[in-house]
This record gives sequence, structure tokens and C-alpha cells, in this order.
Amino acid sequence: MERYQVLKGQNFDGFPLYAIESWQYAITQGENMKSVSQLVSLNASINQVPYRSRSNRIDDLQWPTPLEFITSGGECIGYAIAKFLALRESGWLRSTTLIVVGRLLDDTPHAVVVVRSLQDSEWFQLDNRTDAIVPTRHVNNFIPFFALSDTFIWIYKHDESKSPAPSLDRGGGHE
Repeated sequence: MERYQVLKGQNFDGFPLYAIESWQYAITQGENMKSVSQLVSLNASINQVPYRSRSNRIDDLQWPTPLEFITSGGECIGYAIAKFLALRESGWLRSTTLIVVGRLLDDTPHAVVVVRSLQDSEWFQLDNRTDAIVPTRHVNNFIPFFALSDTFIWIYKHDESKSPAPSLDRGGGHE
């Protein structure tokens, strides 16, 4: 969270305007409503940041701040961090927002945000690969390994012989 604080009060001269506007729009939308439509808007606005693959070196494990991500583009973890922090900054509760790290069925590492709607208690996945948000109970192409909030880590336990992709609902993991 400390690296994130650089966004507050930052002078954005020289940074790509679309990136700053997307971040600010996502936070503003979150302050105005806590609904599924806000999640769709936030997901789509942050998904406008260009995807750019980082180095595949094993020692390149530092995750980007939202400022680093929105000004330089990045991979799925950058999208997930930017969405997670935009939701938290706009007032979404800790208990309703998680970063989930796992892999796709083709073994590609991947990260998404899952968030629980306060209107109907449904968990939704926000993914950089689509602007649509999907209830986590319908996600069947992603195998979660662990989920992070700003205070807890949940480890997913699943039997791969039963199902290729367990539910992303928090009930599938353990604090």
C-alpha cells in the first residue's frame, strides 16, 4: 500500500492522459455507487490501459503500483492491482474485494479481482481479458491458487481430479 500512496497528490504532467482519466474515472464511479454497473464501468475503464508483457525473468517479481501500470501498461497483475485499489479507494469494503492469483487452463499464470456486490451478495470476477464481469460461480477457465485482501491471504484447496476449475467464491479458500 505504501507504493500506492504516490498516486495521491501526484503531478501527472507528462503521463498519458487516457491512463490518468481512466484511473480517476474508476475511483469517481466507485464513490457514486456500489453496484454491478459500477463494476462494469470500472473494469472497462481500467482495461483501456495497454497490455504489455514484462520480462519473463524469474527475478522480475515486483508487482507494479497503479501509477507504474497506468503510465506504462502491463500484465494481468497490474490490471488486478489497479482495479483492487480503485475499488478500495472508492469505498468498497475490505471484505468484498480480493486479488486472486492462479492459472488459466492452458497453464498461463493469471490474476483477477473478485468483488462481492452488496446488493445481492454475488461474487463477480473482473478480468483484463474482457470488459464483461462474470459471476464467479460461472468461471470455469481459471484455477485459483490464492487470494489477497489488504489484511488476509486465502489459500485455495481443490481436487483437480473432480473439476478443472473450482469456484472462485471465498468459500473455496481458507483464511
